[in-house]
Amino acid sequence: MTFQTSIKDMASPQIIRLRRKLADREATHGAIATQELILFQGNFQRLGVTNKNKLGARSGFWSGVRSQTIARGTADAVIVSMPNTVALRRFGGTVTPKTSKFLTIPARKEAYGVRARNINDLRFAVLAKGGPALVKEVMPKAPRQSKGAGRVYTLNRDSEAAKPKVEVWYWLRRSTTIKPNPAVLPTRAEILTTATDALDAYFNFVNLK
Repeated sequence: MTFQTSIKDMASPQIIRLRRKLADREATHGAIATQELILFQGNFQRLGVTNKNKLGARSGFWSGVRSQTIARGTADAVIVSMPNTVALRRFGGTVTPKTSKFLTIPARKEAYGVRARNINDLRFAVLAKGGPALVKEVMPKAPRQSKGAGRVYTLNRDSEAAKPKVEVWYWLRRSTTIKPNPAVLPTRAEILTTATDALDAYFNFVNLK
């Protein structure tokens, strides 16, 4: 009795294909870069929603960072690029003015995210509490009389109630220090997990082709 056995090699073609794909390191790194970009942009989007300053305002800073963040793969590395202002918020540091004498620190919600030069009627003042500032004088409104339509009280020019009220819009400072914030970037574990998952997905895709 004679037996004939034929063996069909299914593994070698896949191994050869994988070797070729692995040799294309730029493509491999590109697959990782695509997923890392999603991770980083998602983190910046979350910060844009959850982060408010002490005045309860959002500036749109993180939305701008998200739109300016890009990623690419080269033969040697996976590169995620973002504005350099992110490093200051991640690692902290001291900020000093470059083109003027003072930094303008918003003192009220309406001033957050707005340049002082774009607000009318601001003037320089040195306050007993707070020091140098840009302020706006607001004249008080005369209270309306409870009886008599269209009639209003007049204020005595020398009375305290008739004096302008000062609104502080910006504090002026020679420098300011920003504390480190690790939450600005994804954690090392999240970055590594994303890279591993991206490689798994890439290899599965290669096997199917």
